[in-house]
Amino acid sequence: MVTADVPDYGIVGGNPARLVRTRYSAEDVARLLAVAWWDWPAEHITEHVRTIMSGSIADPEAAAPAAGP
Repeated sequence: MVTADVPDYGIVGGNPARLVRTRYSAEDVARLLAVAWWDWPAEHITEHVRTIMSGSIADPEAAAPAAGP
């Protein structure tokens, strides 16, 4: 049972749930949150789904859509 917020990319376990570890370092979590692939247009996500799922952080950064004016 999760009774509190879980940090971004945190892994919890147990009952009640406790933070076991984080999936990435704090620096990498900040990079992933900056990429915010979940806010990309659906077509762009579809085109780059394998890149997003690659496990690498640099790949989605490189595939991010260009910022608008």
